[in-house]
Amino acid sequence: MKEKLIELGFEKWLLGLDIAPYPVIFWDIPLFIQMSYIQKWLREIHDIYVESYHDYDPKDGKYQYYTNWGFNDPNTIEKKQSGWYDEYNDWKTYEDALEFGLQEGLKLIK
Repeated sequence: MKEKLIELGFEKWLLGLDIAPYPVIFWDIPLFIQMSYIQKWLREIHDIYVESYHDYDPKDGKYQYYTNWGFNDPNTIEKKQSGWYDEYNDWKTYEDALEFGLQEGLKLIK
């Protein structure tokens, strides 16, 4: 994922955030922080929304994790027409589901 992000200009976008020298240290910070910036970049620069969420299954007594990704805000009526994707897998954490969604969101960039 790192190589694809660099190729698409993600580090240049980080420079414009007017915060710490993130391109220098970005790849050394914890993954969950990286993912929030990647999610923001996909949304603001490419109009690709990625979200993850969980649901509790009382039958199993476990949480199930889902991820969605696609173009346009998922809260709009046009969601169904916008090529919006939804995925459930046996992810163990929210972060695993989000990382999958981010990788799939990157694939939507032409």
